[in-house]
Amino acid sequence: MGQLSCKEYRSEMEEDRNIPVDMYSKKTGQNSGKTRSPDSPQNFKNQDFIELRDYYHSHGLLFEDPTFPADISSIGPKVLSEDNLHKIEWIRPTVIQKNPSLFVDGVSRFDIHQGQVGDCWVLAALGSVTRQQRFLERVIPKDQGFKNNYAGIFHFRLRGSYSNLHWGFLAEALVDFTGGVQLSFNLQKHQESLYKILKTASMTDCVMGCNTFGAVQSKNSPANMVLRNGIVQGHAYTIVDATEVPYRKGKKYLIRLWNPYGNTEWQGAWSDSSTEWDHIPRSYKENLYQNRLDGEFWISYEDFKANFSFVFICNDAPTFLDFGEPFSTTWSVDRHTNNWTSQPSLGGYLSRNPQYYIQVKEPEMRSNNVVLTLSQKSAKYAGIGFQIVKVNCFNISYTVSKGRTVRFVEPLQRVRDVSNCYTLSPGTYIIIPAMAPKGRESEFLLQIFLKRPIQNTLRGNSTELDPVMTKDFPMWNQGISYETIFLRYANQTSQLDASQLQRI
Repeated sequence: MGQLSCKEYRSEMEEDRNIPVDMYSKKTGQNSGKTRSPDSPQNFKNQDFIELRDYYHSHGLLFEDPTFPADISSIGPKVLSEDNLHKIEWIRPTVIQKNPSLFVDGVSRFDIHQGQVGDCWVLAALGSVTRQQRFLERVIPKDQGFKNNYAGIFHFRLRGSYSNLHWGFLAEALVDFTGGVQLSFNLQKHQESLYKILKTASMTDCVMGCNTFGAVQSKNSPANMVLRNGIVQGHAYTIVDATEVPYRKGKKYLIRLWNPYGNTEWQGAWSDSSTEWDHIPRSYKENLYQNRLDGEFWISYEDFKANFSFVFICNDAPTFLDFGEPFSTTWSVDRHTNNWTSQPSLGGYLSRNPQYYIQVKEPEMRSNNVVLTLSQKSAKYAGIGFQIVKVNCFNISYTVSKGRTVRFVEPLQRVRDVSNCYTLSPGTYIIIPAMAPKGRESEFLLQIFLKRPIQNTLRGNSTELDPVMTKDFPMWNQGISYETIFLRYANQTSQLDASQLQRI
């Protein structure tokens, strides 16, 4: 996947972000009213894969994509040198091999080898996705191959030219591949529970990745510099596993990582050739130890924190936060799409930002019972040299209030997604998304995840719930504008007195 691929492997792609927003109908030119989901994404540039495949197959033709022509414009600038660009040859897999196959003996992260494109952030995410079949089938649909109905066309959930893969954010790639909720953890901050989170994430089949220091390069910090210990600077890795082993008279916490380069590994303690493996029980060594140069290795949790900067964990629901609970838990999710308005507030009396109410009911949740994710749809990035330039990306944040008291304020950040987890006591809370600069039109998605026990003996309810349930909560501004609310209570001079404000 890291190499420049053949023409057919890009033909007819679908939208890369599994965000529930209105689909656009190519027949009417209007919103169809349907909701995008991981199982029903929006077609890329109105290309329908099944219609195109069946048409070309029935006419004995091989598809050529007009939106992705077989020339250097589809590679994009700043990825390869001019000399190498003109050496690219576009050929079909059937020319390379007489009987090609899309997959042979399944899919593995070891099938991935990073090439000249700076796409480790995509490949590290993809390496984790290959371990979770439910996510992989969203990225690479199963309704295609070379055996039946082959017409020179395949479809995947990626988007754009190769230049869009050249430098990016691992956290966003995890979300794009899964449509799930992602949380980032700073390894340099003191977090006693982080190893428990990693272990729980591994047990609940989450997709995970991490960055080394210098993930966004500069001219004074060369890309892909390999340290003496084998760690690549400014690079993204897949987190494969987290476990603990008996070691001497105690325990050792270990993290298993995979490098998309495939031939560069950690050389310190617990590496493939280290002697630490000789001091653990044979059953553990037989189960965990492998000595081969494939980019995968074990590293102690202490060395992991010393050599890596951030951890990113993603899943359909934030199951990785379920550690330490005395009972089984489930998550409900509430999703809202809306727009930040470009109009000023009405006389300064009411905020123009949408407001959303949530109710926390479970008193027995120990910690991390609410996760909030705010995403701006219009955010785009461009990789130029060793820098990632943010295009059409605004500063976004949100506040969490209980009554008149502001409980949490996320700082304004110029990123696509802002996510965090909270421990909230029972009560009613108000979530207010914000954007800067003001006066700009932009669509956003707010996702609210609430944790609760599967069996609540206090209420006599032992019904087992699905891992992720969609639940609608009352919204302040659903189906009604602030102007309507204000004018309903205002007098003829468009002012509110104390009694009118109280009635609102």
